[in-house]
Amino acid sequence: MSKMNPEMKKRWLDALRSGKYTKGKGALRQRVEGSSSFCCLGVAVDIFLPGVRWVYAGSSGYAYCDEDGGRFTGLVGDGLMREMNLSHEHAENLAWVNDHSPTFDDVIRYIEDRL
Repeated sequence: MSKMNPEMKKRWLDALRSGKYTKGKGALRQRVEGSSSFCCLGVAVDIFLPGVRWVYAGSSGYAYCDEDGGRFTGLVGDGLMREMNLSHEHAENLAWVNDHSPTFDDVIRYIEDRL
Protein backbone atom coordinates (compact mmCIF):
# COMPACT_ATOMS: atom_id res chain seq x y z
CA MET A 1 0.00 0.00 0.00
CA SER A 2 1.24 3.47 -0.75
CA LYS A 3 1.79 6.21 1.79
CA MET A 4 -1.00 7.72 3.80
CA ASN A 5 -2.88 10.72 2.41
CA PRO A 6 -0.37 13.52 3.24
CA GLU A 7 -2.96 16.16 4.16
CA MET A 8 -4.73 13.75 6.49
CA LYS A 9 -1.42 12.63 7.96
CA LYS A 10 -0.51 16.23 8.83
CA ARG A 11 -3.92 16.93 10.39
CA TRP A 12 -3.73 13.71 12.42
CA LEU A 13 -0.22 14.42 13.68
CA ASP A 14 -1.20 18.00 14.55
CA ALA A 15 -4.20 16.72 16.53
CA LEU A 16 -2.11 14.13 18.41
CA ARG A 17 0.41 16.84 19.35
CA SER A 18 -2.20 19.48 20.20
CA GLY A 19 -2.87 18.50 23.80
CA LYS A 20 -6.60 18.59 23.04
CA TYR A 21 -6.94 14.79 23.34
CA THR A 22 -6.37 12.79 26.51
CA LYS A 23 -4.70 9.50 25.59
CA GLY A 24 -6.68 6.37 26.30
CA LYS A 25 -6.28 2.71 25.44
CA GLY A 26 -8.35 -0.35 24.72
CA ALA A 27 -11.06 1.47 22.76
CA LEU A 28 -11.37 4.27 20.22
CA ARG A 29 -12.94 6.44 22.92
CA GLN A 30 -13.68 5.99 26.60
CA ARG A 31 -15.22 8.15 29.26
CA VAL A 32 -13.73 8.04 32.75
CA GLU A 33 -14.81 10.30 35.58
CA GLY A 34 -16.59 12.65 33.19
CA SER A 35 -13.68 13.07 30.75
CA SER A 36 -13.17 11.46 27.37
CA SER A 37 -9.95 9.73 26.42
CA PHE A 38 -9.04 8.58 22.93
CA CYS A 39 -6.90 5.95 21.26
CA CYS A 40 -4.87 7.43 18.40
CA LEU A 41 -7.40 5.89 16.00
CA GLY A 42 -10.25 7.50 17.92
CA VAL A 43 -8.54 10.85 17.38
CA ALA A 44 -8.57 10.11 13.63
CA VAL A 45 -12.29 9.36 13.78
CA ASP A 46 -12.95 12.55 15.72
CA ILE A 47 -11.10 14.82 13.28
CA PHE A 48 -11.91 13.14 9.97
CA LEU A 49 -15.58 12.40 10.60
CA PRO A 50 -16.94 15.71 11.90
CA GLY A 51 -20.25 15.30 13.66
CA VAL A 52 -19.65 11.57 14.13
CA ARG A 53 -22.18 9.87 16.38
CA TRP A 54 -20.51 8.20 19.34
CA VAL A 55 -22.67 5.68 21.22
CA TYR A 56 -21.97 3.99 24.53
CA ALA A 57 -20.88 0.39 23.97
CA GLY A 58 -20.52 -0.76 27.58
CA SER A 59 -17.17 -1.90 28.94
CA SER A 60 -15.57 -1.54 25.50
CA GLY A 61 -16.01 2.24 25.67
CA TYR A 62 -17.75 4.19 22.93
CA ALA A 63 -18.41 3.09 19.39
CA TYR A 64 -18.91 5.34 16.43
CA CYS A 65 -21.54 4.70 13.81
CA ASP A 66 -20.76 5.12 10.14
CA GLU A 67 -23.17 6.15 7.41
CA ASP A 68 -23.96 2.50 6.65
CA GLY A 69 -24.95 1.75 10.24
CA GLY A 70 -21.72 -0.05 11.18
CA ARG A 71 -20.50 0.30 14.76
CA PHE A 72 -16.77 0.41 15.48
CA THR A 73 -15.09 0.30 18.90
CA GLY A 74 -11.49 -0.86 18.41
CA LEU A 75 -10.47 -0.06 14.85
CA VAL A 76 -11.76 2.44 12.33
CA GLY A 77 -14.12 1.32 9.58
CA ASP A 78 -13.03 0.38 6.08
CA GLY A 79 -14.39 3.60 4.56
CA LEU A 80 -12.21 5.84 6.71
CA MET A 81 -9.21 3.54 6.29
CA ARG A 82 -9.57 3.78 2.50
CA GLU A 83 -9.86 7.58 2.69
CA MET A 84 -6.73 7.76 4.86
CA ASN A 85 -4.96 5.10 2.73
CA LEU A 86 -4.33 3.17 5.96
CA SER A 87 -4.02 -0.63 5.82
CA HIS A 88 -5.57 -2.96 8.39
CA GLU A 89 -2.05 -4.04 9.32
CA HIS A 90 -0.99 -0.47 10.11
CA ALA A 91 -4.25 0.18 11.99
CA GLU A 92 -3.68 -2.91 14.14
CA ASN A 93 -0.03 -1.94 14.73
CA LEU A 94 -1.07 1.58 15.71
CA ALA A 95 -3.65 0.23 18.17
CA TRP A 96 -0.95 -1.97 19.73
CA VAL A 97 1.60 0.86 19.96
CA ASN A 98 -1.08 3.15 21.40
CA ASP A 99 -2.10 0.63 24.07
CA HIS A 100 1.49 -0.04 25.13
CA SER A 101 2.70 3.57 25.37
CA PRO A 102 1.96 6.13 28.08
CA THR A 103 1.74 9.04 25.63
CA PHE A 104 1.05 9.61 21.93
CA ASP A 105 4.81 10.07 21.28
CA ASP A 106 5.45 6.49 20.06
CA VAL A 107 2.32 6.65 17.89
CA ILE A 108 3.52 9.92 16.37
CA ARG A 109 6.91 8.35 15.56
CA TYR A 110 5.18 5.34 13.97
CA ILE A 111 3.02 7.57 11.78
CA GLU A 112 5.98 9.75 10.77
CA ASP A 113 8.30 6.85 10.01
CA ARG A 114 5.98 4.27 8.45
CA LEU A 115 3.02 6.08 6.97
